[in-house]
Amino acid sequence: MSIMRRILIVPAALVLALALGYSLLWVYAAQRLEDGFIAWTQVQASRGHSFEHGPLALSGFPGPIRLAIDAPRYASRKTEWRWSAERADLEMRPWDWWTYRLDIHGQQSVTLPLNGAAEQLSARAGAAFVIAEVDNRGRVTQGALHVDDLALGDAAGGELVAAGKVRATAQRLRSGAAPHEDAALDVQLEAKSVTLGPPVHSPLGARLDEVGFSASVRGALPDTVSKESVDAWRRDGGTVEVARFHLLWGALELHASGTMALDELMRPLGAVSAEIKGYGETLAALERAQILPRKAAAGSRLALDLLSRPDGNDGRRVVTIPVSAQNGALYLGPVRMVRLEPIPFPARQD
Repeated sequence: MSIMRRILIVPAALVLALALGYSLLWVYAAQRLEDGFIAWTQVQASRGHSFEHGPLALSGFPGPIRLAIDAPRYASRKTEWRWSAERADLEMRPWDWWTYRLDIHGQQSVTLPLNGAAEQLSARAGAAFVIAEVDNRGRVTQGALHVDDLALGDAAGGELVAAGKVRATAQRLRSGAAPHEDAALDVQLEAKSVTLGPPVHSPLGARLDEVGFSASVRGALPDTVSKESVDAWRRDGGTVEVARFHLLWGALELHASGTMALDELMRPLGAVSAEIKGYGETLAALERAQILPRKAAAGSRLALDLLSRPDGNDGRRVVTIPVSAQNGALYLGPVRMVRLEPIPFPARQD
């Protein structure tokens, strides 16, 4: 055998060995993904939940491993809420076993037990996926939600809300019980081009250009979003530290930060410091909708005019004022604005 042939054979054999090794790794990781998904469904069943689905199919070689899940259906016997979709794809890269992506396709259905009745909702999006990172015990440590062109409707097909873009992230900072002053979860949410459907009548109009917040949840996280679990978190001193909240709704522009919690009736409770632009137009809209009496609107406008200043960027009047939620009402400074109802968390089913 000539030296030239030996020189060619060595790298060819190396490439073949690498290709074979990668193929074996891909097959092993793919089987691990499918087995892990099946094991997860079994764990959910042992915890009082169920996750049913149609046939599973693996694909994607030589790229990311894709597990197609036909007709996924999730139900919680603890809170009586259900979710289903036409199809979902679970993806994992064969060289990264700690990061997963879940794409949701087609029509989705969600059933929530609200105020003692089952409320059925439908959802459809142009794109919807979740990226999650897990630790070596299989616990989710952080995740991100991406949704474009979301349409949320009722069972009859009526549109409740639509959004052009929704982005959310959550990062678990620790697990287990801890003092209430410790942060357990960091959460961020951004939604743009939000349109409220006909069932929601707002004096500020049906279009929200942008709404979002960045917050830290303090106290031991509840195991479910049931009324009992959230109430236990509240009674243990659980609070939400809002580092940033912003809202662009018609003429109203609001930026705020502060601390929020829940009272014994599960109504919002807390106080924030807010910078507000467009307060004059907002008060006028509340007056036209007969939410504020004329004298209260006029008095509030005069007081805010005295406290406001021109903004250095756009020249609009801006006022910094405390906004509080207490005793089932929202207050702008000392002025009672609107009534706050209890948040309808579903009851836990033991």
